[in-house]
Amino acid sequence: PYCTALKISGYTNLFTPSNKTTDELFKLHWPSSGNFGKRPTWEKWEPFLRGNVPNYKLGGCYALFEGVSLIYIGKGVGKVRGSTLSHGISRRLSSHVLRIDKYEKDYHWCKLIDKWNGITDIYTIGFSNESEHLAHALENFLIRKLSPPKNSNL
Repeated sequence: PYCTALKISGYTNLFTPSNKTTDELFKLHWPSSGNFGKRPTWEKWEPFLRGNVPNYKLGGCYALFEGVSLIYIGKGVGKVRGSTLSHGISRRLSSHVLRIDKYEKDYHWCKLIDKWNGITDIYTIGFSNESEHLAHALENFLIRKLSPPKNSNL
C-alpha cells in the first residue's frame, strides 16, 4: 500500500524536524555526547528541480514522493576516491534519479529520468562524516517501517 505523509498510522508530518519515525532510530543510535553533534533533519528540495538538492555535499538518505505518497527511500553515502570524498546524496541522485537539463543556459535545472517522471518532491537528510554510517541504518529502518512501494521488501 502507498504510505503517505498524512496517512501513516501513528505518524504525522513524516518529514519535519519532529519526524517521529526517524526519531525512533535516533533515540536508539544517536549518542548523547561525542562528535556527532546535533541530530540532522529532513529538508525539502525547494524550488523542486532547481539549484542544488539539500545536503548535496553530504552522505545521507533521500525520500521520493508522488504527491503526498512516499514511494521510495534511498541512500547516498560518500565514496573516497584517492584523497577526495565524493558527495553521497547528490552523486546517488544524479546517477539514479536526476539528470541536468542541458537545454537550460545556466545548468541549474534538473530533470527526472523517465523511471521517476511522477516524482513531485524530494526530501533529504544529511549526515556528517562522523555519523554517515547511520544512513545505512536509517534507510533500512524506514523501508521496513514504512514499506514504500518502489523499494524491495527487506
